[in-house]
Amino acid sequence: MTRECFNRCGGFDERFRYPLNEDFEFFIRLRKQAELVYLPGMKVFHPVRPLPFWRTFCGALRFARRRVSADFLLMEIHPQEYRQVKFCRTARATLRRMAFRYSFSGFFAFPGSLLRHPWRALMWAAVCIARQKAFFYLWLTRYRG
Repeated sequence: MTRECFNRCGGFDERFRYPLNEDFEFFIRLRKQAELVYLPGMKVFHPVRPLPFWRTFCGALRFARRRVSADFLLMEIHPQEYRQVKFCRTARATLRRMAFRYSFSGFFAFPGSLLRHPWRALMWAAVCIARQKAFFYLWLTRYRG
């Protein structure tokens, strides 16, 4: 993509304060203004920076709140596209599904890990509980309407 095309489409929406959903929202606008070509052999590499477990653990609640806010903003801006791509029809339904999912993922999904790596499994359970707390908090305070 050229800089001209990027600028013509308006760049990234600055209402997305964190790097969550801003690229997808840009793609929705780009798709409406420019011709896109599918290249089946194209590969995109997205480097993943490994984070220390403690940093991940401490940031779980903050990430969950940011994720929920980004989903609701995306749904507000592009409701039809949100329904086409996301698993649930609304951000509220997505929030509910994620809250229940995070309450048990990792901890009960792999009971063998509890036996092999009990400290890591218990810490991951704490991360899941922190995320669940964030999802329920946002669901009950901001998005219950």
